[in-house]
Amino acid sequence: MADRNLIGKETPPGRAEAKAEEMIAFAQAVGDLQPEYLDEAAAKRAGFQGLVAPPTFPMRFLFDALDPDLFFELGLNLAGIVHAEQEFIYQRPIIAGEKFVIFGKVHDIWEKEGKSGVLDFVTFEATGLEEKSKEHVFTARMTLISRRA
Repeated sequence: MADRNLIGKETPPGRAEAKAEEMIAFAQAVGDLQPEYLDEAAAKRAGFQGLVAPPTFPMRFLFDALDPDLFFELGLNLAGIVHAEQEFIYQRPIIAGEKFVIFGKVHDIWEKEGKSGVLDFVTFEATGLEEKSKEHVFTARMTLISRRA
């Protein structure tokens, strides 16, 4: 059973950079070929300061920026984890070259009875602040489901 006492637990701040070449590769990999994601000139013509990240791009660096030990603290059945849901809330688009400080935490934990037994649900939340200005740019939430062993 996931430890509900960990709701609200924060990870140490992490760092991430929105690199243009990674943003382009990500857009191509997910098949989101909007010109603003692939070409800086197109992004500028559209009114942006530079190349724009596709909507789900924060997934590219969230795991690098967050503390993996928190997964083990939760006591989940790691072999039985599936990615259930993700959500992104933007204050503005992510622009290539920006650097972020990422603050992560356990947002919520609950359980449900499933056909194969009890399922633990854990939602993680990560907030990305632009490193220099400390401007809140995005919040990402990810829900995992773990079947109890």
